[in-house]
Amino acid sequence: MLDTRAKTIVVVSAVLGFLATLMVILRFWARYLKRQKFGIDDVLLIVALCLTLGVVTIDIITATWARVGEHEITVPSGPAKGDPLPWEIKRESITLWSIEILHTCAMPAIKAYTLAFYLRIFHVSRGFRTSVYVMGAYVFCWWISVLLVTIFQCLPVGPVHTLDSKCIDVLKFFRVAAVTNVISDVIIILMPIPVVLKLQLPIGQKIAVVAIFCTSSLVIVAGIGRTVAYFSVAHNLDFSYHDYYTIIWTSIEPCMGVIGACLPSLRPIFLGFSPESLVGSIRSVLSLRSMGSRDSRGRSKKDSQRLREPSESVDGASGKSFENIHDKFPSEGLSQVQHMDRVVELDERGQVIDV
Repeated sequence: MLDTRAKTIVVVSAVLGFLATLMVILRFWARYLKRQKFGIDDVLLIVALCLTLGVVTIDIITATWARVGEHEITVPSGPAKGDPLPWEIKRESITLWSIEILHTCAMPAIKAYTLAFYLRIFHVSRGFRTSVYVMGAYVFCWWISVLLVTIFQCLPVGPVHTLDSKCIDVLKFFRVAAVTNVISDVIIILMPIPVVLKLQLPIGQKIAVVAIFCTSSLVIVAGIGRTVAYFSVAHNLDFSYHDYYTIIWTSIEPCMGVIGACLPSLRPIFLGFSPESLVGSIRSVLSLRSMGSRDSRGRSKKDSQRLREPSESVDGASGKSFENIHDKFPSEGLSQVQHMDRVVELDERGQVIDV
């Protein structure tokens, strides 16, 4: 029977893994609705999701198989009395080493997706594109350095260490890695805000666009939680119990990263949705079924013609009314909010010259 902490790791990891997968599916549905081509950012998002699900899966295995979240089973007697049993240490070492490697790969993949998303959305000055590439280089260097240190944290290399192994202070290293990870998240989230503020839009629309991009800040909250967990944990023989917070936040952070990265792209799915539109759709379906049943009972041709005439007149009227709407409300002023994935180009003064 799992301890309460172990159960929490399993439930949180499973639920967030499902939500992250659902958000990616909805994002691709939104892309399909807008008839957009498959791009490099889509590839990076799929890679990020696969790595995130890997972290979630290993976290669940860590709680169920390696007993992380529960108290260590110790040696009952002898010279090693009070020390964790060797088989438990081995299981913990294997799963934690795997989580560290997968998490180190998942977070840069999420950041790379976000940067590729920026390049597709904002076709602006060379300065912004240069800043994106510079940030991409930083993310790549962070990934390579942290990954290599994680793999080679002990010699001989491997997840299981002995008394003869030579290891670095892993706890200090991961504290530094966690802090630099959060700093890069903050910078990436803030990058598009100056570009949005330069757009010639009403202040309300600017705030709306900035708010959409700030939904990605979920990953910052999770990253701070993981960083605090690393600074709270200490070297302890009851490691499996006290490492609970770092394990659960390691699962939360990439899931929040994927969810937050998908949110800015979901607007086409909910565009025009309201309770009234849902009720209208249900009524339309019921009306069509009713008409079909009346036709099957042998309705006369004259009755059929009479039923069709109002719909034809409505079609004609609707076409005219839509023309009036477009004449009265030109789309130029709303395109930045309604079509975020379209190209935006500014001149040197920050004026929109192509949307």
